[in-house]
Amino acid sequence: MRAAVMVDKDTIEFQEIPRPSIKENEVLIRVRAIGVCGTDLQFIRGIRKVEFPHISGHEASGEVVRLGSAVKGFSEGDKVVIDPNLHCGQCSYCRHGNYNLCINKKVIGVSLPGCFAEYVKVPQENVLKISPSVPIWKAALIEPVSVALHVRHKANVDFGDRVLVLGAGMIGLILVQLLKMPGVHVTIADKAEKKLSIAETLGADRIVHISKDDLESSLEPYGPFDTVIDAAGVHATLEGSLRIAGRGGSIIWLGLPTTSINIDIFSFVYQELSIFSSLAYNPDEFSDALALIEDNRVALEPIVTHTLAFEDIQEAFDLMETGEAIKVVITV
Repeated sequence: MRAAVMVDKDTIEFQEIPRPSIKENEVLIRVRAIGVCGTDLQFIRGIRKVEFPHISGHEASGEVVRLGSAVKGFSEGDKVVIDPNLHCGQCSYCRHGNYNLCINKKVIGVSLPGCFAEYVKVPQENVLKISPSVPIWKAALIEPVSVALHVRHKANVDFGDRVLVLGAGMIGLILVQLLKMPGVHVTIADKAEKKLSIAETLGADRIVHISKDDLESSLEPYGPFDTVIDAAGVHATLEGSLRIAGRGGSIIWLGLPTTSINIDIFSFVYQELSIFSSLAYNPDEFSDALALIEDNRVALEPIVTHTLAFEDIQEAFDLMETGEAIKVVITV
């Protein structure tokens, strides 16, 4: 089978490698669509360390082509989506339902061979059927919708709350839609006018264009905010979120930034702020995200700015790095 293999920093090669052989509890899937994530970009650019050679790709959907002898409930030809997070189910975190914190967790496309390939093997419990009416490219994006849904649950917001989302990328734009469902007032801020225009069409109550050195002064007239969600993960927004949140407010950091920040402890305590982090999602949130997509309650069409062929995967990384693309979907 063909695979797009990261053989070194900034170097992808298409290689012919053996098709995976499956165990009795595994499903072999013909990959049909893959979402390109910022994590994949960090791997190829050397920002996050990964052992080369590496096959990335953790947002994917496809068709069942082979079933292990113990697999039940699936048939060859089923359209499916892959939950890339494999949990042990035995550690204390799993036993308490915090599967996203599993100490033995393995992730397809991160610590296991990923979906930038024609075929991938997946344990049956990490495969979900999708409705025939759902386009295969949409199914590939259930994973980032799940990430946003976990953030939404962390935020614990209610009708009328004032929430600021920093960053109008894929997760930020999904969050706008999820936050509007219970009637939250959503302000979203970004440096890119194109992204903000999309956020407005998706229901944001206010969009704020910020320059590189103007985060707090740009947002001050619109505060205070009950909750600030940093979906950008850069130094300016991480530190800025602490100064923008209103008294008694909450700050939620997500993603895996590669920077450290300074915290003014006196100001933080004096305002009785709370910081939360949000990592990945739990299996029930993945199932809920699938239901949201099947019910057309989350719009993905405006967010997917580019759809490319498998052969153009290098272009996908370049488009994301320059900021020209919000989300790229690869078809295989």
